Amino acid sequence: MLNLFRFIARYHFFFLFLLLETISLSLYFSYNYFPQAYYFRMATSFHGTVRSKVAAVTEYFSLKNANRQLAIENAILRSSGSDAFLKVDTNTFWYHDTLYLQQYKYTPARVIANSTGLRNNFIMIDKGAFSGIKPDMGVICPQGVVGIVVAVSEHFASVMPLLHSASTISVKMKKNNELASVIWEGGSPDRASLISLSSQVKINKGDTVITSGYSLIFPEGIMVGTIDAFEMNPDDIYYSATIKLSTPFSRLSYVYVVQNLFKDEQKALMEKQKQIVPHNK
Repeated sequence: MLNLFRFIARYHFFFLFLLLETISLSLYFSYNYFPQAYYFRMATSFHGTVRSKVAAVTEYFSLKNANRQLAIENAILRSSGSDAFLKVDTNTFWYHDTLYLQQYKYTPARVIANSTGLRNNFIMIDKGAFSGIKPDMGVICPQGVVGIVVAVSEHFASVMPLLHSASTISVKMKKNNELASVIWEGGSPDRASLISLSSQVKINKGDTVITSGYSLIFPEGIMVGTIDAFEMNPDDIYYSATIKLSTPFSRLSYVYVVQNLFKDEQKALMEKQKQIVPHNK
């Protein structure tokens, strides 16, 4: 300690010079606009460069997982490619010598913001109107259903995930096509509630739940989850069931936006059906 005091006493003029120089520079940058602006511009540029390098390194180390997800998705699409097409009866209609018309188009996108700990969570993706994305389009990932597009800007889109109080997904049991719905009542991001499933149907833990295809948003057969627990109340006609979601919401990286190419036609037909007035016979 004595040596430290001797060192400071010996070089006290140098330390005093550094202190006064620091105060002078601080006053100079504080009360002069040009050097202040130059300083902040240089600092911002340096910060942006560092963040860019860090992001590049992080993305490099996450490429293995991202590539694995894309490989899984490619395998799924190759093995079930016909699900994206609408079969046309050749006895009544022939279109360019083909039996199928494409019904669903898939646009890949990257998740740039995501939450799972809120009651009403959100997801933002890096594709928007410029890429043909519109509200009410479905969003899926290699493992299953993600959510529905609710707002779009030129280059970005906001997605309401299944982990939202206003989200309801039309589903069915894969083994018997029994219809139900999936909602999220909060809590764990990997569990959801299965509602409106008739208690007359026999179910087991581990049964697969998929999209019904009855909505205009998701194709039929997209994975949603598996039965995790259930019970049947004697006074109720429906099961009280919990499913384990197949989508890893806490680590989403890449998703696919689903466009139903026949959606407008289907909606128009549904509107006409509503306008039909029953005739008395």
